[in-house]
Amino acid sequence: MTHPSLPYLRLRLTVRPLLTGAPSRPRSTQGRPILDTRDSEPNRCPLPATQLRRVLGKALIDLFCPFGTPRCQTAQGCAQKRQCPYGVLFAASTSRRPPFALYLLPTGRSKGYQQVDVTLYGDSWQLFPWMLGGLARALDVGVGKRRRRWRIEEVAQVGPTLRWLCGDDLRQLPAIVEPSRLLLPSTSLAQPSVPKQVPGTKYQPPQQVPGTIAEGTLQQVPGTASVNAGTATVNACRASDPLEVRLLSPMRLLHNGQLLFGDDPVPLTILIARALDRLRDLYGDDACPLLQASERQSLEADAADVPIVRSRTRWVEQKDYSARSRSELLLGGKMGRLVYGRGAGRFLPILKAAEILQVGKNVTAGCGRIAVAH
Repeated sequence: MTHPSLPYLRLRLTVRPLLTGAPSRPRSTQGRPILDTRDSEPNRCPLPATQLRRVLGKALIDLFCPFGTPRCQTAQGCAQKRQCPYGVLFAASTSRRPPFALYLLPTGRSKGYQQVDVTLYGDSWQLFPWMLGGLARALDVGVGKRRRRWRIEEVAQVGPTLRWLCGDDLRQLPAIVEPSRLLLPSTSLAQPSVPKQVPGTKYQPPQQVPGTIAEGTLQQVPGTASVNAGTATVNACRASDPLEVRLLSPMRLLHNGQLLFGDDPVPLTILIARALDRLRDLYGDDACPLLQASERQSLEADAADVPIVRSRTRWVEQKDYSARSRSELLLGGKMGRLVYGRGAGRFLPILKAAEILQVGKNVTAGCGRIAVAH
């Protein structure tokens, strides 16, 4: 039995840098320079994930704000705050966490393209056409100091498989796209059975096979993209089984008021606490019975008893600049691989949900993405 599912929508954008069209070095024909339209070493100029949030916000202001400078974050306020895409996605962060997350996949860079996951939570999933329109505008204007321009080539919905939605013409997006559902237990997680010794084997993450529902021309895009139910459901796992958690993007975590750096161990209870915080911030205190004070306290106490079998992490620094505060932002965090021992399997449903929620700080800048294997 599961608690009523919680909606979210994860879209995967394939983007490619536009040709620079800059004159090449002194190769010439009859004294005239040859126009070189090839992109010079595209994989050396990756899309800066830390700046996507900033350029997206600016693009949404340009597209939807009639005042030029948004009033929804000032004392004046704005009556359209709860309808305007910028107001919902950005201005709402003054009272709660922004209801979206970004993540830049490492795949494709060597081939000159990149992929970006955009996840919208709760009712904000309905804003996906405006989110994509804002991203398309931001990428076309240019990202980074060099104002490097990019183009969206493909949009897919991420679930158990990839569902192709449209190509580079966003006007061809389906009229209806159903959200996926985050499924969580309705009662306390099962207590672990008799503990077993952690095997000394290397754990391999599960492989996902992408699929498509349309290829080639935009006319093949379906009128309706069906719901991907149970994206966060898990295969059978004994409560005593070990788990592997990979930190795919920088994750900033506090333990006893101290920031965890470099090789500092990450107790499982910290990940569980941050996942539950994220769930509460996005869906409210009544989203899941596990958020009740008594349930949560017991859950985090049990997670504290799970040993760390292996920890290979490093600190990766990322920086951005805030135009509002005119100061540098530090977005660095821990990346690497963690293996938790006996009793970790009990917490698999929460950790699988954390794969979708992204945990820690700065998730709108691509941080906090994890992958779990058992």
